[in-house]
Amino acid sequence: MIKKFLTISAAAFCLCGSMSCNKDEDKKDTEKPSFDNTGATPVEGGKYLPGDTIFVHQIFRDNEELGSFNIEIHNNFDGHSHSTETAKTISKHGDHEHGDVENAWVFNQSYDIPSGQKVYTADLKIPIPETIAEGDYHFMIRVTDKAGWQEIKAVSLEIED
Repeated sequence: MIKKFLTISAAAFCLCGSMSCNKDEDKKDTEKPSFDNTGATPVEGGKYLPGDTIFVHQIFRDNEELGSFNIEIHNNFDGHSHSTETAKTISKHGDHEHGDVENAWVFNQSYDIPSGQKVYTADLKIPIPETIAEGDYHFMIRVTDKAGWQEIKAVSLEIED
């Protein structure tokens, strides 16, 4: 009876030990994705006309697997900033509001990245509506990996005749 108990206990111990030692399950992604800025567009301080097209070229990288990216464009009529802007940019119009807030352009679109990608190049065309309020805008892009880590990049744009 003791021999049978020891045999069953030893088998259970080995089974539990082999299940908990799966290295793939223990490995966790702790790195944020990144931007490869080679040829990236749009660029800081880019100038556009209402009705133009913003050509987006961004390269994303991750150590494990990319998940998705999001592009947001919003007005900067109040002169706010984002910590990710590549240059310290203050609205050329000063600290006062510039632009018709009611007709300000807002763009917000998410895109999935095909499964298994560690490097992905996004090439998009975003048409600027002809009837938007002119002024300073922010172009923000967020890339998220499969583990949920996110990196953000923001650049200032000017949309005016």
